[in-house]
Amino acid sequence: MALTEYWSVDPDFDGITFRNKWQDYRGNTFNNHDEFRTITTAKIITPKIERKRKIYVKTVDVFGLEACVIKEI
Repeated sequence: MALTEYWSVDPDFDGITFRNKWQDYRGNTFNNHDEFRTITTAKIITPKIERKRKIYVKTVDVFGLEACVIKEI
């Protein structure tokens, strides 16, 4: 993910407001030791709920372009 500047996850998206609960960004050497790349996988532990959950993933590249995906599980 050399061109990814930032990506973040809302593991319980309500359909209206994105609430960033996890993120990784270039220069964050806590998650890996390459300051020019972001990690490619994340494990997020959330409480169990009895309804379907919407997960919202947002990414921004080094050119400022933004993309998102919402997946219901």
